[in-house]
Amino acid sequence: MTPAELQARTWCGAACGLAQVAATAAGMVPWWALPFTLALTVAVSQPHGPVNQLRARLSRGAGVASVTVFATIIALRSVSEGRQGLIDPTSTLRSLTEALVALSLIMAPSARTPREHRVWLTVTTGVLVAAAAGSRTFSAGALTALSWVVLLVATNRVQVTDAYANGAVPGVIVGMPSKERVSLLGRADTLIPIVATLVAGAVVFLVIPAGLGGGDLARRIARQAEQSGLSLTDRDQVGVDTQGFGDLSLLVRGSLPNTPLLRVPGNSPVLWRGTFYRVYTGTSWDNSTRGQVPLPPIPGPTAAVPTIPDDPLPTHGATLTEHVDVEANADLIWAPGVPIGLSGEPGQVRAVVRGDDNVRVYSDPGLRMTSYTVKAVVPPTDPATLQEARGTDPAGDTWTSLPASVPDEVSALAHQVTAGAQNRYQIVTDIENYLRAHERYSLNTPVPARGEDAVDQFLFHSHVGFCELFASAEAVMLRTLGIPARVVSGLAYGVPDGSSRLYTAANAHAWVEAYYPGVGWSPSDPTAGVSLADTSTNSPSLFSRAFDALASAIPGGRLVVAVIGAALLVLIGWVVRRAVVGRRRGGGRGRRGLPKPPGPVLAAFLRMTKSRHGPPPRAPAETPRQYLARVGGPRPEVGAAVLALEQELYGQAPPSDAETQAAIATFDALVSSDR
Repeated sequence: MTPAELQARTWCGAACGLAQVAATAAGMVPWWALPFTLALTVAVSQPHGPVNQLRARLSRGAGVASVTVFATIIALRSVSEGRQGLIDPTSTLRSLTEALVALSLIMAPSARTPREHRVWLTVTTGVLVAAAAGSRTFSAGALTALSWVVLLVATNRVQVTDAYANGAVPGVIVGMPSKERVSLLGRADTLIPIVATLVAGAVVFLVIPAGLGGGDLARRIARQAEQSGLSLTDRDQVGVDTQGFGDLSLLVRGSLPNTPLLRVPGNSPVLWRGTFYRVYTGTSWDNSTRGQVPLPPIPGPTAAVPTIPDDPLPTHGATLTEHVDVEANADLIWAPGVPIGLSGEPGQVRAVVRGDDNVRVYSDPGLRMTSYTVKAVVPPTDPATLQEARGTDPAGDTWTSLPASVPDEVSALAHQVTAGAQNRYQIVTDIENYLRAHERYSLNTPVPARGEDAVDQFLFHSHVGFCELFASAEAVMLRTLGIPARVVSGLAYGVPDGSSRLYTAANAHAWVEAYYPGVGWSPSDPTAGVSLADTSTNSPSLFSRAFDALASAIPGGRLVVAVIGAALLVLIGWVVRRAVVGRRRGGGRGRRGLPKPPGPVLAAFLRMTKSRHGPPPRAPAETPRQYLARVGGPRPEVGAAVLALEQELYGQAPPSDAETQAAIATFDALVSSDR
């Protein structure tokens, strides 16, 4: 193998190994298998002697057989799960990923030609796609991105060896100055496609919703953009998280539409919770630090919803069974308390998922949930029960931890406000009353600067906020006092409509659940009764109004405008590069635009190789010089024809007319001699 081929094989092995690491970090390959697969990858990436054809055929057969076995197992498992009304796509993707890893390790040892190396890289690409789909942490996403870069470099190296093998890029280009060789094989030709691919991949991750493969990475990118001062979305574009996959950002501004979501009995509780959140980041609430592994889906339209340690059933709570109509396309279950039972129409509710932060359902393809009946335990809120609460708090610091962004003045304020409280209920009430008396309500409030804590900015600077900020302030203040607290998002109050109550997207709300020992989690709504702020002076700038007008005129809003802007930047960069490269190469022969047509010597050579009556076919890894030496022998006229071909392709001046005619005659004679 040539040095270029060895380098290409090394890069292919590195791409294959990193893809396995990324897939393992994403949960697509078991950790215990990683040392074995990496060791095999290193072994098969080493150069070997000539390929034994029998061994190569056996290796390819084993690869095909392994994938067939995996596919059969997946199909049988899918049929079995389908009979139960449930298919786990993650399990299926995990099995396919394991099959692709096995296939890459079986086929890699026999890879010698550029085409075989491209097949190896294609299988590796499948592993990376699975890793990207399963990435739910920053480390998994970073490993996947790094693997894509290495894969692109490996592809470039294989392309270079392919060009060498076909004579397009010989080791020493006749008459070409060294600077132009660097330009042809230099770093730009490797880095530019890599950068373009990474930009396109970032845009794709921004577009894909969290529930469809974007996962936490998409939310992190959006959150970082918002913290940098870029408002990619507003509340009317975000709407309400009806799928139960999102987080609760404190950086989004604007009003919500009156889109109908849920219709409940008129005498039911006014707070219908959807998702509770554990982690306060300084600018949002999320569940990136999961308390436990989610329970497996429960098949069937009717299910007893199990309880989890982070959401125990409250004592002294009333048990209600409510039938609700769902007006929107929703997978999330809203309930007036802790859900313990759920039933729906067959097909509309195919399986129930009790996650570690909410309850969701799976529906059959093409169907949506139009109604469900939920049985829930409503937590007590009467002062007498909460004032008598005694016992111990949940173990650990899950519900009391805070980031370093929260300044000490927040804790000092919490201690000052609750100095005279005699029990936990009075502490919660004192904080509620303080927020209602000192802060004002508005949907359009100042966005915290980069690195600034949202609660600190709300309590000590703007004094204006919406429900998420009021709830966050109370929860953070309670946590500074060592009291377990969390923020809950759901639907609140609604609008009476005959014998029922209608909740719209404008009724999306956030409140607090404080923990009372011996009782459990009980709601607290500090936003209720808050005075409205005077927003007459908060007029947006001319640029903001123009941007909002453009976003409202385009389907998809601000996110689509941002994506279009990113695509335009990539297009402008590509045009500028083409102009710069064209100007730099303008003096060269045949480099001003479209590739020049083949010269007469190359045309004769190609005619000879493609003729059915010509010499034996040319091998994929065989250069023109090697091929002609094999089929023409050590004859002087064949050697002269080779020199004429190389001179026409790579020389600063074409061969003379006599040399051209002699080379054409030699190639034509090779065709005639084999008739």
